[in-house]
Amino acid sequence: MTGRKRWTLAWGACVLVLTAIEAAPAEQMSDQLSNDWVQSYGRHHKRCLEWNDTCVNCVRDQFGSDYSCSNIGIACQPQRVKCVKRVNEKTK
Repeated sequence: MTGRKRWTLAWGACVLVLTAIEAAPAEQMSDQLSNDWVQSYGRHHKRCLEWNDTCVNCVRDQFGSDYSCSNIGIACQPQRVKCVKRVNEKTK
């Protein structure tokens, strides 16, 4: 093997290692951002009782105060958060 080929191979290996090191925290960050986004939806939409982003499902109690959310699934690709059940409005 020539010196140039060895250098190219070593450089390529370094790039792969650095890419792998940087990719892992980015994946964790995207999951965290998704979970934070779903949770903040509940804080801002008080009349929504159930909402999800197709990965994380959240449910609020009937009194509209507290809510809980599931964990994100493995390899799930979150979509736009949407409300699937709202508080029934009473007619006057």
